[in-house]
Amino acid sequence: MVPRPRPQSTRLPPPWAIQLDFDGTITTFDVAVACCRTWGKPDWERWDDRWRAKEVTLRELLRNQYEAIEASAAQMRALVRQRVHARAGFDSLVAWSIATQVPMVVVSEGIDLLLEETFAKLRIDIGYRTNLAHFVGPTQLSLSFPSTVQGCDVCTADQCGTCKSEVVRTLQSWGYRVAFVGDGEIDLYSATIADAVFATGALVDHCQRAGIGCTAFSDFSEIIPPLQRLRGDGHPPAP
Repeated sequence: MVPRPRPQSTRLPPPWAIQLDFDGTITTFDVAVACCRTWGKPDWERWDDRWRAKEVTLRELLRNQYEAIEASAAQMRALVRQRVHARAGFDSLVAWSIATQVPMVVVSEGIDLLLEETFAKLRIDIGYRTNLAHFVGPTQLSLSFPSTVQGCDVCTADQCGTCKSEVVRTLQSWGYRVAFVGDGEIDLYSATIADAVFATGALVDHCQRAGIGCTAFSDFSEIIPPLQRLRGDGHPPAP
């Protein structure tokens, strides 16, 4: 179920929507990292260090890592089919979302080719926003960023490729409360403005250091009971 603007009601509490990260959240295998390790430049990780040191923006990091990959679309799709699996419980969360009509959307700093192949493998139809990969040669791609936002007051000068915080704000403007689900350092931006946060991986520590309440999880089935409580009382679960 894809989120849509909702009419305002003064009698009912706002409904919830779920926004999920992709690499490391839906999947436990980070396919973007695998592509860089397999076909990228030997020094690809230095761009992560430069981003953390605020020497480059996230968009510059993405260009320098992805556009240095020397692999065909067929090779990248094959890697997904062979090695990518969904985190345990994801099928249960999708089924719960459909049954309860709680919309879900995936927002990722990855690329469309990898998300499309993963969802095709999982046989899941889910809405998403991500960066676009355009092949300009048999094994050379170029990125474009249709969902970037200039002047975001949450990400400030980081210049994300796909602004996750903007999607949170859009859903909230449409009348939803947003349950954000993520795993990484870049997800902290969205966690600061979401109405509830479910965290795995490094995001748990980032939230704790920033004083942001979150519910830690390792299996998606673990977040269904607190989501059910959210729908009942409208308040975030205790960490």
